Amino acid sequence: MMRQAEYQFGFEAEDIPLMIEAIPLSGDSIVLIITKVEDPEELDTRFSKFAPSVRDDSNSYDYTNHAGGADDVIDLFRKIRDQAAAAAEAIAGQSSGSSEDNPETKTKEVQITIQVDLTKMYSFATMNDAIKASRILKGIYHGENALFKSLENGRLYLIMKKSDHTPEQFNKICNMMTEYAKMEDYSPASESFIKEHSEIIIPEYAMEKLSLI
Repeated sequence: MMRQAEYQFGFEAEDIPLMIEAIPLSGDSIVLIITKVEDPEELDTRFSKFAPSVRDDSNSYDYTNHAGGADDVIDLFRKIRDQAAAAAEAIAGQSSGSSEDNPETKTKEVQITIQVDLTKMYSFATMNDAIKASRILKGIYHGENALFKSLENGRLYLIMKKSDHTPEQFNKICNMMTEYAKMEDYSPASESFIKEHSEIIIPEYAMEKLSLI
């Protein structure tokens, strides 16, 4: 993201401390405000007053390596919104206080909007199961997805992304998928492993293409 900010806006971090403010815009979009703080003492003051809920590692949530029931899709986005809002509120409160104390503080800001694209992975025992699922999802799911066949156990693995579906829509799709497939633990590493140790059957739009069979 910092490389993107430098390329698009000429925002160079250099060795200056940064403050990051996260503001949720919608169910699947977050704005990050990255601010240069040229006075390190001001940065220390702001962070020393953070609420425990913002700094407590026990409230952290792993957004990429989270697996479970299909209903966790909506819960995942709620956690993103709640934690981003808590961080934004804490930073905003401290920022307003420090501006009054240090009116001459010089800062630079840049906004970057990022999309949270949730990914799920399912496995099928047979191609027939995959075809059945694709027919059920016909006209409902149109996100990015690909189908692989494991060289080790022969199972079919479907990697599917939320893409432009809403969290509610993707949650419904995941619930439907569990009727025909087994939900697998997903992480970027597991996706790389599947791609490296499997035969690619349908590289894109797998569900759409299988629904035509």
